Amino acid sequence: MPRFRFLLSSRIYNELSLIKEFMKIGLQQALSYRFDITLQIIYVLFQVAFILIFTRVVSVKLGKFSELTYFEYLASGYIFHNLLFLPRGGLLAFIRSRSFPMLFISPHRLSILILGFNSFRILWSLFIISIMFTVFTIIGGLNIPVLSLQFFVLMLVSFITAIALDLFASGFRLATKSRHDPLNLFIDLSSQLLSGLYFPVEYLPTPLKEISLIHPERYILTCARMLLTKTAFTGIYWQVISTTSLVSLIFLIIGYLVFKWGLKISLSLGTIDHY
Repeated sequence: MPRFRFLLSSRIYNELSLIKEFMKIGLQQALSYRFDITLQIIYVLFQVAFILIFTRVVSVKLGKFSELTYFEYLASGYIFHNLLFLPRGGLLAFIRSRSFPMLFISPHRLSILILGFNSFRILWSLFIISIMFTVFTIIGGLNIPVLSLQFFVLMLVSFITAIALDLFASGFRLATKSRHDPLNLFIDLSSQLLSGLYFPVEYLPTPLKEISLIHPERYILTCARMLLTKTAFTGIYWQVISTTSLVSLIFLIIGYLVFKWGLKISLSLGTIDHY
């Protein structure tokens, strides 16, 4: 038993050390692009300032979210929109990297390699989102209950949805060597229109409203807005989050099957590193 615990702790230590080394490499690469990092921070601050000003001079009918101000509606949606896209692209970036063939045959677990490869990018993205959240909270008065169970469950569902979309994209591109995949292309092109990011989907024309029913971001943003209303701590919220979780689970199953299919084809044809 003590030997098992030693081996387990040794394995965890080695994996954490691997992630740490990946983070060092990511930091060194980021520091070599200091001007780009500075521009990115300025760009985010500009976006935040634009939302603060825009929501004060424009009025929008919010339908069932009429108890919210337009600033609360847009700011909360903008934060979770960015959170949803946070983990996306990580698996694909790992597969398309020049080091992927060597890492793929290494003795380390694939999940740890993917996490390590994207560790700095994820932390940097969280830092950028925290800047938005801080400014929205201090200047705009946004009050999202970040310490509530409802918030953490929504974060988890958002993360699962993003992983599902990333799995689908990676599997499709592994099999076809295409630069795009149909599912993520549809979601990316329609996210601002059909997800309710800028205005409620209930005001869309009927055909677009029906199409928005299959858009996963729509459900996540609805839950994000509910966190700011009186329904956040009632059974209504959990009913909506249950539907959102079901949609995320369906996308996760589809994404996993497509990734497994794409990986199998690329390995059998020997084209896993052809990009």
